[in-house]
Amino acid sequence: MSTYRESDVEIPPGLPLGPAQIAAAYDFVPRDIGELPFGGHDLITRSLWLVRVGEWGIYTKACLPVDDRLDLGDAENVRAMCGLMGDLIRPSLCHDDEVSLVILRRPAPADPSSADEHVFRLIREATVGHETGPWAFFTAGPDGARELAFGE
Repeated sequence: MSTYRESDVEIPPGLPLGPAQIAAAYDFVPRDIGELPFGGHDLITRSLWLVRVGEWGIYTKACLPVDDRLDLGDAENVRAMCGLMGDLIRPSLCHDDEVSLVILRRPAPADPSSADEHVFRLIREATVGHETGPWAFFTAGPDGARELAFGE
C-alpha cells in the first residue's frame, strides 16, 4: 500500500475568487478568447463558448462550432447551435453564484454585425420557457470583445 505524502504546492491557488477578480473576468475572459489565433486553413471560424465564472473559479463548459462564414451561413446549423447553447445556460448545480459568459468568437472587429445580433437573438429565444442562471453575451475577435446588452 502506498503512503500519503503532503505536498508543498497549494492546489488550486487563489481560490475562492473575490468580487474584484470575478468582475475582472468579465473583461479578460472574452478578450482572451477573442485573441486566440485563427489558422489559415480553419474549417470553422465562428464558435460559441460558454464559460462559467464564480467564486470557485473560471471554466469552459462548452465550445460549439457555429459555421464557417461571417454572414448568416447555414441557417439550420446556426439555429441548432444557438438552441443547444440556450439549453446549456441553466443554473449551476454546484455553485449558485456562477455567471455564464456566452462568447461568440469570430475573426472580425469587436463591434457586432447583424449576423452576431442574430445569434444573440436566437440564444435568447432558446432560453424562453426554461430557467436560466445569470448570463451575458459577448462578441469577441482579434480586436477585442464587446458585451451585447439585452435591451439592444
